[in-house]
Amino acid sequence: AEYGSSGINAEYGKFAETKKRGALLRIKFDFTCKCSLCSSDHSQNDILRLRLQQLSRHVEESVDLHSAATAALGKCQILQTCNDLVHELPMAYLDLYEILHNIKKSGLKLISVDGLESNYNFYREKSWEMIEQTKLAHNKAAFTRRMRNLVQGHVRLIG
Repeated sequence: AEYGSSGINAEYGKFAETKKRGALLRIKFDFTCKCSLCSSDHSQNDILRLRLQQLSRHVEESVDLHSAATAALGKCQILQTCNDLVHELPMAYLDLYEILHNIKKSGLKLISVDGLESNYNFYREKSWEMIEQTKLAHNKAAFTRRMRNLVQGHVRLIG
């Protein structure tokens, strides 16, 4: 099941380590980034990005909804600490919401995970709140499309 907002290849690209991101920018755009993040010691940042890649892969590929929810929560928790990736947080919250929605829809009991809100709508609302604050149109369009797909999927199950 694919819960990610942008597909697996794009997901790993945006969480790629500094050298890989730099190479991608040079190849695709003939651009060498010299921002403070790319120019500094980026080992800690790269460790977080590698962890985000692992969690993203797990969310994308897991057939166990509880395991996917735990990975999605971990991804959200890391993104909350990364200033340079905070723009990814609304879609990560939406990933977590979708997984929790599917757990509820399937009749499974939500297992207790430290840091997980029991009201899964919290993550949908948090996602929308952050999208409104950042005014990123592509996030707003993705949010709307994914919510419509969830509703349509739910209607098909009932009807």
